[in-house]
Amino acid sequence: MLALLLACSTEAPNPEPGDTAPVENPDTLPGTEDTGEAPDSGIDEDDTADDPELEAAAAETFYTFGVLQEVRLALTQETIDALDKQARRGEAEYLSGDVTINGTAFTNVGVRIKGSSTLRNFDDKPSLKIKLNAFVPDQDYAGLERITLNNMVEDNTQMKEVMVYKIFREAGIYTSRANHAALYVNDELYGLYTNLETMDDHWLEARYSDPSGELFEANDNADFTRSGVAYWESASGTGDTTQLDAVSDAIRGAGANYADDLRLYADMDQFYAFWAWSLLVGDVDGYPYTLNDCYVYADPADGNRFQFYPWGVDESWYSGAPGYWNYATGALAAGCLDNDTCKAEFVASMEAQLLVYDTLPIADWYAADAATSAATLAADPRRTFSQSTVASARSQLLADIAAWPGRIREAMRL
Repeated sequence: MLALLLACSTEAPNPEPGDTAPVENPDTLPGTEDTGEAPDSGIDEDDTADDPELEAAAAETFYTFGVLQEVRLALTQETIDALDKQARRGEAEYLSGDVTINGTAFTNVGVRIKGSSTLRNFDDKPSLKIKLNAFVPDQDYAGLERITLNNMVEDNTQMKEVMVYKIFREAGIYTSRANHAALYVNDELYGLYTNLETMDDHWLEARYSDPSGELFEANDNADFTRSGVAYWESASGTGDTTQLDAVSDAIRGAGANYADDLRLYADMDQFYAFWAWSLLVGDVDGYPYTLNDCYVYADPADGNRFQFYPWGVDESWYSGAPGYWNYATGALAAGCLDNDTCKAEFVASMEAQLLVYDTLPIADWYAADAATSAATLAADPRRTFSQSTVASARSQLLADIAAWPGRIREAMRL
């Protein structure tokens, strides 16, 4: 059963990439506006393949902010044991199981455990990937072939991911949609999870006029350096690293006009906005501060210039993040900070994003998501944190949301 919540905003169609005006959810397609109520469209989510509009509407329903999803897995004990063994060995092979998503049943889907620092087995609370077409060709739910469920074992608020992705989207930056899900395994409640839209070819098709470009995920040590290029993992496309190499070469060869030199290979205005919003949600656990937790897409409709997207944002609102504004590990940002003109452009972008932040009802979104997740959180038998710890952490998060723009302005002397 879906838990329903009245919406805090209406949503609008996608902006142009890099547009950072204060828009509502840029991932929403026309005709699929989020009211926050259960979208009772009469859509059969497993029978929408011949109608792109129905498919988009059903997918929007699955990721509607403020609506709790229900996912029920049926796995044999043999499969559970095999998945646990794979996790211990660092393997990631899909094994067969059955799944029911909001009442729609699928048989013979692929299931695997995911994660690195958040890696857990079935005796605990595993993060999971479900691939509906792993063994049955063309099997999908609302056009979605992959479901990602994150266990939130390092997030004492149990809501940072949902909040951060919402904020990025509402600020006009493409990213994944996210809400919460209640996961059951063999009819046993495993608890509250983040239901996160997988970044793949379908994600690109919903956002770009030409989704045939190269989409890469940053693994540990991924960067635009000669050695760092090898750590970008292909998520869609052919895996051709030519454009990654071109950015690397451009950084090394850039002169006094650093930003202009790099604009041939990366959408620098979009990168500034991505970078600024990473600081505005206190996320320094991903690029350009840590060499992972980021996606990039070389858009063929824009000369294959890279755009940037957040990932792995469960450690956001780190207290020391505002002081990171003048520091970066990633080569693209580090080179920018070493160039007066580029640094000034980034600072100007931050000033613009701060004005956007001031217009966003983030505290209302916080209240909405806290209410959505409350019942399942209380019943979660496998959560890492006590109820009192979560309550305290959520109170601190709400205080941080209010104080963060001032902390950024103070750190940057704006």
